[in-house]
Amino acid sequence: MDVCQIWCEERGGRLLPSQIGLRDAGAERGRDGSERRSGQVLAGFFVGAPERVRVSTGFRTMKSREAAIRLKRFEADEKARKVAELEHMIREFEGMAHDLDRQVKAEEERTGVKDPTHFAYSTFARSAGQRRDNLHSSVVGLMTRLEVAQRERDDALEQLALADAPATREELRNRRRAERSAGSILR
Repeated sequence: MDVCQIWCEERGGRLLPSQIGLRDAGAERGRDGSERRSGQVLAGFFVGAPERVRVSTGFRTMKSREAAIRLKRFEADEKARKVAELEHMIREFEGMAHDLDRQVKAEEERTGVKDPTHFAYSTFARSAGQRRDNLHSSVVGLMTRLEVAQRERDDALEQLALADAPATREELRNRRRAERSAGSILR
């Protein structure tokens, strides 16, 4: 029993030997419009299972080690960029809040009214104080996002280090094997 028969029986259809023929499917267009090579297409008919079956000529699902490391490095760099961006935003917001605070104090000194509940309190000072408070609350929210982003960055760096580490272990193992084989030849 070959793979096609097993597949067909698992799907509940019967394989009709006279109606089976493998043909090369050639190049096909993918959903995104890119051209891809497919394996062979089972051009036969199944009783109870009318869909076409692709017979794979090989597996190309494993990524090369370098590509996986490159992906991990990209993810780590992206996380580090996000952390730097959040830190920059926090510094910017704190600077703007500090400037608004100075403006509020200058306005209070100019008008002579320092109590925000007083009826003669400056509307400019009131609105600048509200913007300052909003910036402070935004900074608190950004701080929590920064903590999460730093943890994600550290995890990504750990995964990158783990992805790089087996290469050195593998290289050491191969070097030891070579040394052992060279030592056995000399004896």
